[in-house]
Amino acid sequence: ILGESCAIEGKINSDGELHIEGKFKGEISVDKLTVSKTGFVSGQVRCRLLSVFGEVNGDIDCKELVLNPGANVTGKIAYGSIKVLPGTSITGDLSINK
Repeated sequence: ILGESCAIEGKINSDGELHIEGKFKGEISVDKLTVSKTGFVSGQVRCRLLSVFGEVNGDIDCKELVLNPGANVTGKIAYGSIKVLPGTSITGDLSINK
């Protein structure tokens, strides 16, 4: 968990799960990433499951993308499946991973 008061810049690689409530800039490669309502991610994201409640800006490559109410996603987005709930904002290029 990256807490709400934290701001980190760098690279994170993990086979596990990451929950971001604060700010992260850089590269993330994890199995499951959740960006909370207070969370902000800028950079490159690679994961199996990405669930967004907050904001993500950058290049996203995931197998499953879930955009929850209040989510704001901007960038180049590649996904295997996508679930978009009402109240979501998406700006950028969307493509399906095969």
